[in-house]
Amino acid sequence: MAIRCVLTNEADAAPVRRRRREKLLTPDVCIAAVEDAFRQRAEGTVPPPGILGMHAGEGSFHVMAGFLTLDRPYFAAKLNADFPDNATVGRPSRAR
Repeated sequence: MAIRCVLTNEADAAPVRRRRREKLLTPDVCIAAVEDAFRQRAEGTVPPPGILGMHAGEGSFHVMAGFLTLDRPYFAAKLNADFPDNATVGRPSRAR
């Protein structure tokens, strides 16, 4: 099972399960967070996000990373693998 989202605090850095995430990340909370991230980027208070992409045979890997300051600085990264031909043999073509 892949963990698609990890929320952490200083007391407990364990992954947060889907039901708990859904309770914590309401649409209003998510919209406010995205608006704040775009505002901070426009003000120049956070650096631009970084993207690293590498081709690997019949697919590719991408790492997307960024910083955001809320009550303290945060770093986030996402790794994505994309192998489009996998779908033709019954395997997932994208892993996130």
